[in-house]
Amino acid sequence: MFEFRDDADLDGAARALDAVLTPAPDMFILAGIAEVESLCARKPEDEKSAEIGIKAQMAKLREFPADAVLAALKEWPVADFSMAKNAYLRRANQFCPSIADLINGVRDDDGYYLFKGIKARCGKRYALKHAFYFWKGKLNK
Repeated sequence: MFEFRDDADLDGAARALDAVLTPAPDMFILAGIAEVESLCARKPEDEKSAEIGIKAQMAKLREFPADAVLAALKEWPVADFSMAKNAYLRRANQFCPSIADLINGVRDDDGYYLFKGIKARCGKRYALKHAFYFWKGKLNK
């Protein structure tokens, strides 16, 4: 088992952990959203509504690590739900995903992931972060 020798070890580990939890730059999030929208059917909306929607999506996606967000955006159009029992899920990849679908994923009627969401892609990192900071606090008392 790895043991921290001093505060420098703890600080180095904290920096490494923070690096893997860094959000993607806005430019990359916007490019991912644009790619998904270009490959999916989109309801016609006025320009102002579309802009508000994209800004809201970007604000929410900034809360998650870059690689998880970009992977979810990249993989959405190729998610194959054709074998799903549920008719909504069979049509799901024809339409732009909701922010909830991107974050939480989409499961079939039996609870298996059809599309792995952002939270599932990075949940262990957040658990590690909380555990690390808990023990860091314990060690420094």
